[in-house]
Amino acid sequence: MPSDTTAASQRRYLRRREAAAYLQVSASFLAKAAVSGGGPAYSKFGRAVVYDQLDLDRFAAEHRRANTSELIPAKQHRQPRRRLGTIS
Repeated sequence: MPSDTTAASQRRYLRRREAAAYLQVSASFLAKAAVSGGGPAYSKFGRAVVYDQLDLDRFAAEHRRANTSELIPAKQHRQPRRRLGTIS
């Protein structure tokens, strides 16, 4: 069984652009998800935002759908924006 040191040294950390390319999404999606929640877990080392590749794989697996009828998990469902200047 590998030691914790070995497992930690094999982890791969990706910068935001690399993570976006890995997930095939835009870097701005990851930036917005980091602010609003609902995105993959990330770490900050100084100013650098990095994503553990295992967390990216977990995020992708959690968002897998078999068809378009499946419900969006409650934590990701966003309220529709209200338009300013309209009367409800």
